[in-house]
Amino acid sequence: MSASHREAFTRLMQYGGLSSLPLGALVVLAALDLAGRRTGESPPYPRSALYTSLLLFGAGGVIGFLVHGVSMVIPAHCHASIAGVTLAFMGLAYRLLPRLGFGRPMPCIAHIQPYVYGGGQLLYILRLAWSGGYDAPQHETAGGAQGLHDRQEILGLALVGLGGLIAIVGGLLFLVVATRAIWMRRPGD
Repeated sequence: MSASHREAFTRLMQYGGLSSLPLGALVVLAALDLAGRRTGESPPYPRSALYTSLLLFGAGGVIGFLVHGVSMVIPAHCHASIAGVTLAFMGLAYRLLPRLGFGRPMPCIAHIQPYVYGGGQLLYILRLAWSGGYDAPQHETAGGAQGLHDRQEILGLALVGLGGLIAIVGGLLFLVVATRAIWMRRPGD
């Protein structure tokens, strides 16, 4: 709980993402190589989850560079990084369900679901990051205590709410796709 301990973790949050860049580049190259070798065989939905995952995780890394002091930039960084990891696990679940004896995910919904979830999260985190430098209300403050004074602040809060709502819809779509695949076991299993 010392100041130097907190400072070390802040520096890790700011610059630690750089260490994941080479690994991220290798993952993208491997995914593109596999997609090129198996055209027509592999469904597109694990790739859509991979691409949105990398986009959000990368956004979290970039936002981490903007962290200076205590502001809304910190939760924006954390939300982006966690949402990126969550999307990677969603794509992995889509890939593993048929291999574990369950049905295949619904291709159309499974393909757009990562974009819906990732797009909502991106709206949410970009607004949090933008508000971080402008003494915007903290997200823990509720209702009129936020001190919203002008239309820009109200619209910004609405954008956070819209992004959160879109992300929730994306999460519910994942639950629908995964639950249906689990219930629809392949014949003979």
